[in-house]
Amino acid sequence: MQCKKCGSEWKTSARASLIIKCPFCGAELDGKDEDRLTFDNAKDA
Repeated sequence: MQCKKCGSEWKTSARASLIIKCPFCGAELDGKDEDRLTFDNAKDA
C-alpha cells in the first residue's frame, strides 16, 4: 500500500482492509474525504 499524504509504501497481507490509517504519518487511507463532492446548498447540487 502507499499513503497518498506522505508517500510511504509498505507491504500488506490479506488483512490490509483492516488498516485505516497510515502507520507512518497517521493519515486516513480511505480517501473518501478527498473524493467526496460537496456543495454549499441543494440548488448547486
